[in-house]
Amino acid sequence: LNLPEYKAKLVGRRLGLIIGISVTIGVVLFVLVVIIAKQRHTIKYKTRDVEAAPKSGTIAIIFTDIEGSTSLWDASRSAMSK
Repeated sequence: LNLPEYKAKLVGRRLGLIIGISVTIGVVLFVLVVIIAKQRHTIKYKTRDVEAAPKSGTIAIIFTDIEGSTSLWDASRSAMSK
C-alpha cells in the first residue's frame, strides 16, 4: 500500500464516520422535534378550559385537615372505600 492509497482510504473512512455521525444526530434531532410538537399539542388541547374561568373578582382557596385522618383511614378502610 503506497502513501496516496493510504491517504485516500483514510479520507474515505473519516468521511464515512462524519456522515454516519451527522445522520445519527439528524435522526435524534428529528425525533426530539416530533416529541416536542406532540407534547405541545397535548398540553394545548387536553388541559382544562380556562377560557370559562372568572377573569375578575375574589377567589378563595381553602385548605382543610382532619386531625388524625390517617389513623381513621387505616382503622376504617371499608367505610373509606364507599
